[in-house]
Amino acid sequence: MGTHENKRYLTISAWNVRGLGDKIQDDFFIDKIQSDINILLETWKGECKDYKISNYNTFSKIRKKKKKARRHSGGIIVYYKKEIAKGITNINGTKSQNRLWLKLEKGILGFKEDLYLCALYIPPINSNYFENDYSFLENEISTFARQGKYF
Repeated sequence: MGTHENKRYLTISAWNVRGLGDKIQDDFFIDKIQSDINILLETWKGECKDYKISNYNTFSKIRKKKKKARRHSGGIIVYYKKEIAKGITNINGTKSQNRLWLKLEKGILGFKEDLYLCALYIPPINSNYFENDYSFLENEISTFARQGKYF
């Protein structure tokens, strides 16, 4: 998080990791997790409590594992710097397993308006997990647009 001409800004990254696997122990991989907010998509993991990175907190959204599957599929893990923890909230903004909504608090982070950030994964159309729910996404965006800015 930095400042520019007395304005505050955050860095946000999104990365389809195609399976988190042992990457969480890889120093090269961890070195790339440098943004204030890091969205990892398609983690293929369950709850993120075992995937800690120092100086970061996490939010996660997991897809229920199919009975015959060898591993989880999909999955979103958001790593955010501990220094902004008071200004970021995981909100229940969707029923989709492919989206996770965060609220970035204007008063705490110095924005003019609250910012609603969607961590979004869209599976390929031929995937069993494809949800043609763009109208639901539009409704979610419309709801948050009335409350602040969205991204």
